[in-house]
Amino acid sequence: MSTTSSASWASTLSVSASSWSKALEPIRTDGPSAALPSGPALLAHVDDRLDHFRHLDDELGSGEVYQLARSELSLIVKLISSRRYDGRTVDYLHAMASEAARQVAWAAFDQSRPGVAQRFFDGSLRASAEAGDPISGAYALSFAAIQCYSTPGHAGRAVSLLQTAQEQVRRKATPRMHAMLAARTARALSKTGAKKACARQLDIARKALGKGPHDDDPKTLYWVD
Repeated sequence: MSTTSSASWASTLSVSASSWSKALEPIRTDGPSAALPSGPALLAHVDDRLDHFRHLDDELGSGEVYQLARSELSLIVKLISSRRYDGRTVDYLHAMASEAARQVAWAAFDQSRPGVAQRFFDGSLRASAEAGDPISGAYALSFAAIQCYSTPGHAGRAVSLLQTAQEQVRRKATPRMHAMLAARTARALSKTGAKKACARQLDIARKALGKGPHDDDPKTLYWVD
């Protein structure tokens, strides 16, 4: 990958994160995000499939997930465009679109397609903002940060993405979510050589995990322990 191309997608990720943060500002509250409704049976099935794809990635890798998640994202977009749903159900659909796009983005990155990954990370953040759901967007940013800190010269950008995520979920996330974001921030900081800051984030992660699981932990964080 050329330095120019990596700088291009990395810069675009930063712009996407900034736009996402600004879009969420009008709806920020001091309380936790409201629980998403279970929705019609079709939506529940879509949610179940997205959960299955997360585990499928653990077992079979990104190649299978890329195609499956992209098809699921297409279905979700069609459901949104159908105008059959409104209110919190539409928010639910946008939150699922955010997760589906994140899965596509992560699979694309794993397949060495960073430009494609960046576009789907952007789509994930846009859907998160439409849903008024900062948790899904912060989760997407935590994976976009891995793309950055895995690319020489972009660890500092990864730190910035994670700081944006942490700020948006500061009063909304469960301890497990805070632990995940702190651990990934520590990883990014380790790439920059900021040893004290890295150790501080690891300490935050340990203390957060020590608070134990919560009933409202996002399903996406099943792997954080």
